[in-house]
Amino acid sequence: MTVYETRWDFIRRYVENKRVLDIGPAELVGTVNRNKFDRWIHRKIAEVAESLVGLEKSAEQVHALCDLGFHIREGDAEHFDLGEKFDVVVAGALLEHLANPGLFLDCARKHLADGGMLLLTTPNRYSILRLFRVIRSGKVPSTKNQLPNMLFGLNTDALRSFLERHGFSNIQFNYCK
Repeated sequence: MTVYETRWDFIRRYVENKRVLDIGPAELVGTVNRNKFDRWIHRKIAEVAESLVGLEKSAEQVHALCDLGFHIREGDAEHFDLGEKFDVVVAGALLEHLANPGLFLDCARKHLADGGMLLLTTPNRYSILRLFRVIRSGKVPSTKNQLPNMLFGLNTDALRSFLERHGFSNIQFNYCK
């Protein structure tokens, strides 16, 4: 297990010079949160990948990001068929928002080239770093408004089991601060 400073520190080495599919990349950068553009993971992947395709549900975000020169297709993360294979499929902070993440995992697996890799990032509600922050501050953070669209959280055992049920193997976990 490795602890990375940021999500980008983790993702970068796996996407360099690869054919990459990024699921749910918008983070509202195309319209609402343009101040996030410099640290936007999709933009950073585009700088180092051989090729990059994004799949985004929001038509508004797709149009805005295409206007900025990004290759983004409109589609649902639980039901997509792009007719292509990728070396790496990236899904950052997506899984916990889906009504049926198993459908997503099945679609992602179908889009992986032989030897391809699925990179998931998801908030860790059970992290020791979160516990230290609670102890240091003396306050338990509210999750009510923090992640309003987050449907669930998974610990590593549950996530491993879930991935294995959907045909993934060689599962590794790392952490970001």
